Amino acid sequence: LFYRGDVRGRQVDLDFKTVSLDEASSAFDLPYQDTRIAIDGNVDRAEWADAFLCTSFYERARVGNYMENRASDLQSRVRISADKDKLYCAYNFIDRTGQQATTDRGTIYVAASEDAQPSKIVIDRTAGTVTVEGGVAAEYKFDAQRTTCELSVPLSALKLVGQKSFLLNVSRSTRLAGADAAVDTFWRGNEQSVENPMVFALCTVGEPKRAERPAAAATQRPDPREAEDEETANNKLK
Repeated sequence: LFYRGDVRGRQVDLDFKTVSLDEASSAFDLPYQDTRIAIDGNVDRAEWADAFLCTSFYERARVGNYMENRASDLQSRVRISADKDKLYCAYNFIDRTGQQATTDRGTIYVAASEDAQPSKIVIDRTAGTVTVEGGVAAEYKFDAQRTTCELSVPLSALKLVGQKSFLLNVSRSTRLAGADAAVDTFWRGNEQSVENPMVFALCTVGEPKRAERPAAAATQRPDPREAEDEETANNKLK
């Protein structure tokens, strides 16, 4: 519910807008990854069908005397999924500027709790590498144009073993050719937010899909007349 009017509260209009409470509170369900994802740089729709999608990245821009968030031309589409052993990510770098980038890096931040130090996964598009804090090797593959990267990281490397939920944020830093500085874009918050899990999104991992049990075979009750016929036959034999 939004109020619009002058500073003295006169001539106030009411604007109603429907919002998702989960999205407003940055809480999301992360479906359990039941099927195997092939880390081959090809984002297969069937493999990633149930993955959670992070979109709508913002950058800080000066408007008059103030700094505001605005939708960036350097967008990212980041798919996240998990099973009992690994965190999976498909990072798609989108560039609507049409300019060559001299550096372009996406970073995924995960934390086990609001008090934990975030673990970082850095996807370096220009270098064609993926690094995880602590020197843990990630399995990854870029496509031929290096616009998309698929990767998986052991949950143990991210301190997430046994966690039913974790905190997530994503950022991107791009320096275009001839630019004096990099453009930093954020999924949640700003440059300070990526160091503070309290403002990350809360992702709750779902349960594995259980195979449906086959229907139990119907139990046929004995016909009492058959039992009587058998008893009569036995009596005749005596």
